[in-house]
Amino acid sequence: MTDRTLIVPRQMECIVKTAGYVPAVQVGAFIFCAGQVGRDEHLNVIADPEAQFIAC
Repeated sequence: MTDRTLIVPRQMECIVKTAGYVPAVQVGAFIFCAGQVGRDEHLNVIADPEAQFIAC
């Protein structure tokens, strides 16, 4: 079995703890990335689509 490495930026650790959400997983030479949304510094989703795009 190939080893899996969870990729969690430090500022997103609280999402992993509260929601079980992992932004990306490395499996061998591949990185699988979950869909992302723009968030502010408190990890709240940004309501304005253009501002969200810029934040991503």
